[in-house]
Amino acid sequence: MLYKLYNMSSAVVTFFLESRPTQSRHSIPNVRNICMSAPQTLSPAEAETALLELDQELNRLQRTIRLAIQGQLSKMVGRSFDNLKQNRELAESIHQLLDSHGLRVCCLECGHPAILRVSPRGNSSGVFVFDHTIAGKRTFHGGRKTVPLIRLVAKPPRKSRQTLAESSNG
Repeated sequence: MLYKLYNMSSAVVTFFLESRPTQSRHSIPNVRNICMSAPQTLSPAEAETALLELDQELNRLQRTIRLAIQGQLSKMVGRSFDNLKQNRELAESIHQLLDSHGLRVCCLECGHPAILRVSPRGNSSGVFVFDHTIAGKRTFHGGRKTVPLIRLVAKPPRKSRQTLAESSNG
C-alpha cells in the first residue's frame, strides 16, 4: 500500500513538472564553461533575488504536492478496513508518505501537528487517533472508527536534546 501512495505522490510531481514550460537547451548555461572561466562577481542583490525566486518556486511546488496529497487522502475520510492490521498499515503508509514530504496531519481536537495512528481500543478494527506531544507529554486525541478529516500541516522541527531536558525540568 505504501508503494502505491508513494507512486501516487511521485506521479503528481512528475505531472506538475512535465506540464511546466521547459527551457531550451541553449538557454541553460554550460556548467563546465562557467566553472572553468574566470570568476564573476555576484552582487548581494542578485543573490537575494535568485534565492527569493527559488524559495517562491519551491513553496509553489510544495503547496501543489500538499494539496494533491490532501485531495487523495480526503477520499478515505469516513472509511476504514474491517480489521486492525489493515487499518494500522493504512495509517503507517499515510505517515510515511507525509513524512517523506515534511508533512503531518493536524489534530482536529487541538490543532497540533500529529501522526495518524490506529489504537486497538474500541472494536476489533481499532480507532484512528492523533499522536503528538503537548508541553513535553505524549498525547493521543481522537478515537474514531473511520479515517478522520485530514488537514495537512508542515512537520515541526525536531527539538534538541537540550530543549527537551529543559522542558522536562520546568
